Amino acid sequence: MEPEQFEEIVREVLAEPREAEPGTGPRFVLPIKAFKATDSEDRELDVVGITGTEDDNENLSFIVIVERDGETYPIIESSVWRTNGKAG
Repeated sequence: MEPEQFEEIVREVLAEPREAEPGTGPRFVLPIKAFKATDSEDRELDVVGITGTEDDNENLSFIVIVERDGETYPIIESSVWRTNGKAG
């Protein structure tokens, strides 16, 4: 994944409205080496980053790229299961 692609994903993730817990700090996003995973509904996805809040770095979420109805876009998943495939 090109740096520009990840930057666009970060902008989209940070722009999504979130119901903030009282006392939580700003959200952070960390890029990672992408890997294939499945979610709780057994959908295949590419994990490209980790996100959380500065005040609660124990409850992290994953930034994943999913394809639905022929379109590809980023979403946040709280749990993923790594598979053996390489993200593309």
